[in-house]
Order: sequence, then structure tokens, then C-alpha cells
Amino acid sequence: MVGKGHENFNSISEHGMTPIMDHYACMVTLIGRSSSVDKAVDLIKSMPHVPDYPIWSTPLSICAKKGDIKNAELAAGDVRSLMNKNNTKKFAAYSLVEVESEVHKFVSEDHTHSAVEKIYDELNRLISILQRIGYNRDTNIVLYNIRHEKKFKSISYHSEKLALAFALI
Repeated sequence: MVGKGHENFNSISEHGMTPIMDHYACMVTLIGRSSSVDKAVDLIKSMPHVPDYPIWSTPLSICAKKGDIKNAELAAGDVRSLMNKNNTKKFAAYSLVEVESEVHKFVSEDHTHSAVEKIYDELNRLISILQRIGYNRDTNIVLYNIRHEKKFKSISYHSEKLALAFALI
């Protein structure tokens, strides 16, 4: 499949045309998923175009699945640089939970809810139970270069888990 893709991709230049970003995006996806993320990143670096978010999103998602931290950090760094350059703002994800006809909004890392202590106590109790029965979180999915404990917390305290803990209280 990759061989045929390379043939088609190379034929664009052979016919006197220049591949556009969509062509590169297809090749990055094809190479990254079927052979090597390193080769896909090399193709990105050799592009005559400035890589955009769709170009970097493919190796980033592949790296997250494969646990390839080196290339994931490279892709994430470029995505962050593009966001800063274009003054793009990332909106925080949130969860809404309705308990007894009252809607509660939870944002990751939010400690403003009136029952935040009770929620975290319950969440920590649930995490402790999960750990006792053998559940281990895969911290490899956290692509930031931070200590293991912080990775553990970033997975444990997502807003959905806060919402679940609150709903159980």
C-alpha cells in the first residue's frame, strides 16, 4: 500500500506539478500508520510548505497510540507553536452533570465548586479501591514531559471523573 502511495505521490512531481498540503497529509497518514512515524516526520520536515495542524495531528495521534514520546513531543511542540503563532486559544473541556434537577459544570483542574473537598475525597476513595483490586492507569498516554505522579493525577482527575464522583455523593 505504501509503495503504491509513494508511486502516486511521486507521479505528481513527475508530471510537473507540486504536491499540495492535502497530498502531504495523505502521505504522512499512510507512512505513519503503515510503516514508520520517523519516516512520516522526515517527510513533514522535507515539505516545501509550512506544516499545519492537520499535518501534525496524524503523527501526534499515532504516537499517542504507540507510546512514541520522542515524536509525540515534536508534533505537540509544533502544534503548540502553530497555535501561538496564529493566536489560537484552546478552550477547556467540561462536563455537565444533572443531580436532582440541578446542573453542575465541571472543568478540568477546577476547584471552585462548593463541594470540591467532598468530591475529591470521594474520588480519592474510588481511586484507592481501584488500585487495591489491581487497576493501573497507563500513564504513557500523557504526552507531556512531567513526573509520573503528575501524569497519574492528570489521568485520575479529569472532569468526567469529578462529575462521576460528585454524582455518587
